[in-house]
Amino acid sequence: QGVFHILHFQASRWGTRDQGSFTINLAVTAPAVFEAWCGQPFPKNPTTVLFPVQQRLGFCQSGKKDLWWDISLTTDL
Repeated sequence: QGVFHILHFQASRWGTRDQGSFTINLAVTAPAVFEAWCGQPFPKNPTTVLFPVQQRLGFCQSGKKDLWWDISLTTDL
């Protein structure tokens, strides 16, 4: 209760209209932690900000490497 678990899909800045890639960032926070760390009130929509405590999904796995998924017009979703 009062703890937010967030999945953030981050697009690569090198993507185009027809192809790109993305990674997943994980974040966990509580309003008191966010406000103490950032010095700002907790946002009304917590999915719109970057959180002070976050990690990419790939670094939470045993291989500890960055994971990116490619997507294009031919990707089978």
